[in-house]
Amino acid sequence: MTEKPNKPEEVSASVMAHMMLEWEELQRKADALRLQIEAIVLERGKTVVVGAARCTFFNERTEHAYDQVAIPERLLIQNTTTKVVIDYKSAYEQWKEEELDVPQPPIKKTTPARAALKLEE
Repeated sequence: MTEKPNKPEEVSASVMAHMMLEWEELQRKADALRLQIEAIVLERGKTVVVGAARCTFFNERTEHAYDQVAIPERLLIQNTTTKVVIDYKSAYEQWKEEELDVPQPPIKKTTPARAALKLEE
């Protein structure tokens, strides 16, 4: 493996190119190994933990395709509803135009995408 230089400005273009090619090769090998591990865990249907590595099995979710069943029309009419959708952002913007002292809405945190295989800390 390439040794880490003391300072970034000490790295020549050829050393940098070698480092990047080495990283690319290792990343491709790691990606191929990840796919093999995930395939094994998927086939076994069970989460596996070894050291700091965890490969989580996420069970398949299913739902019924009710819309593909020939339900009698009278029951479809009886069970038809109207969905109410509120545009909170537009309502908030209009409220801000009408009043000066409008509270700032809280910020929602989004969750990052989860990978099946990861290292635990």
